[in-house]
Amino acid sequence: TRHESEKKIKKSRYDSIKDLYKSCKDIALELNIDLNELNKNLDKFVDNKNALRSDKLYLYFTQFGKSMYSLKTIPFNSLNESNQVDIDHIYPQSLIKDDSLSNRVLVFKSENEAKLDKFTFEVPGLINEKSFVFYKYLLDKGLITKEKYKRLTKKEIVAEELDGFVNRQLVATNQAVIGLINLLRSYKKVNNEDIIFSKADIISDFRNEFRLVKSRLANNYHHAHDAYLNVVVGRTIHKYYTINYFNGANDYYRMKSEKKTINPLKILKFDRTYNGKKYWEPNKVLNVIKHNLYERFDIRETRRMYHSNAMFSKTQLIPGGSKNPLPIKSSDERLLNVKKYGGFPSPSYCKYVVVSTLNKKNEKEYILEPIPRTYKDKVNEYLANVKEMNNFEILVDDIMINVICEYQKRRFSITGVTNDSYCVINMKDRYFNKECINVIHKIEKYYDNKKKNFHTPTINGELVLANSKEKITLSHSELDMLCDAIKLMFNKEIYKFAEIVDTICLKLKKEYSSLEINEKVILLKELLNLCKTNERLTANLELLGEAKQAGVFKINKKLSPGMKLIYESLTGYYRKTIFEVPSIGI
Repeated sequence: TRHESEKKIKKSRYDSIKDLYKSCKDIALELNIDLNELNKNLDKFVDNKNALRSDKLYLYFTQFGKSMYSLKTIPFNSLNESNQVDIDHIYPQSLIKDDSLSNRVLVFKSENEAKLDKFTFEVPGLINEKSFVFYKYLLDKGLITKEKYKRLTKKEIVAEELDGFVNRQLVATNQAVIGLINLLRSYKKVNNEDIIFSKADIISDFRNEFRLVKSRLANNYHHAHDAYLNVVVGRTIHKYYTINYFNGANDYYRMKSEKKTINPLKILKFDRTYNGKKYWEPNKVLNVIKHNLYERFDIRETRRMYHSNAMFSKTQLIPGGSKNPLPIKSSDERLLNVKKYGGFPSPSYCKYVVVSTLNKKNEKEYILEPIPRTYKDKVNEYLANVKEMNNFEILVDDIMINVICEYQKRRFSITGVTNDSYCVINMKDRYFNKECINVIHKIEKYYDNKKKNFHTPTINGELVLANSKEKITLSHSELDMLCDAIKLMFNKEIYKFAEIVDTICLKLKKEYSSLEINEKVILLKELLNLCKTNERLTANLELLGEAKQAGVFKINKKLSPGMKLIYESLTGYYRKTIFEVPSIGI
């Protein structure tokens, strides 16, 4: 289950703080805050507002340059010195895994070391008496959340609340997960000890800690990878808790006295042994994990097949004499005369049928024909009167939307109709090595910055995507490497059916090298969109001199000899060939 994250910032941190300082003169006098100095330091970032994405900087300015515990002034130039200031967790990480801003404050390193793994109220003299007035002011100004205020002002913690924190690490609180667990218990008779609960934020932290990059843009494998990591990581943490008899708040204090952590990330950082045998070895396991994430591509994807109940994709009527209108009512004989009365311009198809007919050369051909919802039970009438087919035979009369089509080495899902072609999605997902995944992840970062209105500067020919905790850059050479990988992918047979692919490869040779670095990022993002297997997207190829909406993959409605139409269950366990186009002459 996902962790409920902080609310998204609607305007830049710089602008929010700048506006707020204008109304803070009263508290500045009372708490000896030098607003002029703060504004002066804040203005250093007027041309680089992205820098305030650094939590250390953000906390510094929202705490008015004060330590949250002692209210002592933190020298601005000490922020980059790790031996001077720290970000501390208000509620200790040994108790609750919470890295949100509601659980973190900027303090002097000496104060953090004095607090250790305790609550603030457990350390005498840690909190300045005036701090509580300061906290209330920050709350009123919206600089801290109600939850953060509660944690900072707490004088004790009751057993029920402590149990709540502990239980959130051990058991599910999400209702959908609880429902699934009850289903396993009731219908599959699964024992409680065999049900292992895992949280998504633990996997996210694990990925970040060990640099296991994830990309949603590269392919859909990240779903399988997350499932795999939840098994590996969830099982390890579950075993650690079981071995140490960690079941509640009392066990938390016992383990604390034994100097044993309950923090999932700390558990995973070191070797773990039971009865002289190691059950978790990070260095060894990480090699296996990296192989499975970045070197194995035997992952299968499926799509849900269904009958559509939608009637029309467009509901504006068109007049008689228009091309291929659909009747308003198939039950009214008068309105079936669409040439006279008109109808709807764009039907919604509920299913397909396979039809055999004779072409102009008197040769038998096989056509996959979509059937509008209004003609669901009148297929012969639709084919004869609306499509004006002669001498046809319906071979299969109930084929679902998203049916799989296999031909030679290609594998498609048929998702829509346009003129005499079908729009398809490639069911063989693209895959990249780890180096390319890193570049694609950076492209996602570029677009994330753009979405948040963060400026991404170009310095020495490289895009600077982040410059807070660590500098993240994107270079021409990295983008060129990804471009080469995409060209190789397009040369595979699974893409050669699409004319646009040949055009793209030809244009990339001529146009790509002259593009600016930002243009390369934009183009490669569009090409990656084009090859998605979970949604049908067009690509803006104006940078290559092509159309703004290009690249819909299509196949002809006339089925080629040897093509197979296949049903698959959503799980992928069940598969059935429902029709195979005979060879020529049969």
